[in-house]
Amino acid sequence: MKESKLRAVVIGAGRIANDAHIPALKALAGRVELTAICSRRAENAKAMAKTHGFSHWYTDCEKMFREQRIDLACICTPNQSHGPLSKLALECGAHVICEKPLSICAAEAEALYQCANDHHRSLVACQNMRYDPSIVLARNLVERGELGDIYYATFTYLRRRGIPDWGGFHRKADNGGGCMCDLGVHQLDALLWILGNPRFESVTGFAATHIGNRKSPSKDDNKPSSPDGKVPHRFHPSEMDVEEFAAGSIVLENGCRIDFKTSWAVNLPDERNIRLAGTRAGLCLPEDTVFSEYAGHQADIHFPTTAEARLWNSGHRDLILDVVDHVQFGCPLPIKPEETLNVTRILDAFYRSAVEHREIRANEIQ
Repeated sequence: MKESKLRAVVIGAGRIANDAHIPALKALAGRVELTAICSRRAENAKAMAKTHGFSHWYTDCEKMFREQRIDLACICTPNQSHGPLSKLALECGAHVICEKPLSICAAEAEALYQCANDHHRSLVACQNMRYDPSIVLARNLVERGELGDIYYATFTYLRRRGIPDWGGFHRKADNGGGCMCDLGVHQLDALLWILGNPRFESVTGFAATHIGNRKSPSKDDNKPSSPDGKVPHRFHPSEMDVEEFAAGSIVLENGCRIDFKTSWAVNLPDERNIRLAGTRAGLCLPEDTVFSEYAGHQADIHFPTTAEARLWNSGHRDLILDVVDHVQFGCPLPIKPEETLNVTRILDAFYRSAVEHREIRANEIQ
């Protein structure tokens, strides 16, 4: 048990840091001290330090870790920097909460968890969707056997027009991938958690870009806008080299098949759901409706939840609280290494399949 306050730093000064991680840390003011914030843009780091009460601000992470005694680091930077920054923080003695995805490379993720073990620190991927009441309901129903054996499932997260037009989301050099590792990873992690984290047998993936690489997002595109109005790198269609649409299937070792699709841009309506088909009953989320039988008749059972009333960043708040409880009191980790490694291996297989146009078996992912 750690009696003193945890000294926390935040790396990254964008929306996810400003609207999710920092409010969650500030809500734990009696247990967490906001020590420093680091951003490549000095004006952002300085402004956020003043706004949120950080003691120090930096533009150089290595210098920050040299000068500060840090217990907890929240990494809120572009995807491709997640691995190097997590490794740096772990080696400097900090526990790490890293935004999703931790990596889309299985070998890198495994090396990061080995680094965490070597330094006796915890590394947690920020898969905050697990805290959604609908997801918790599904997990409980499956664990209790109410749906029987799940033999088929789907997840869908479609934005008709929703390509992030700020930062480097659209560039492989910054983001690693597109909608699959931005939106799809949330659904994938949540579904695997619902199912008890079964390992996968094979993945077949398809990726496409036909809209974002020929025109810039417009106000009529029903897309998110830059969170603070400051765009460090303007979107340009010629730079978009990641997928705006992804689809495919996953076969699990237990025989269950998962079909999925996700998009930043597609000529289809917005859609977001998870579907489960079991031997006793089926379940549709976010409707929270079970499809079964009763007294010889088909019967639908609706479970009201409070999902619609929750703030978008409440999952971050709950997850960060759980990590702080783990560090200070030894409570269980909310997201286990083997769960994140399973997700990462599937992402790795998906992107390899999309490039090679073939099924990728689990034994091919090292």
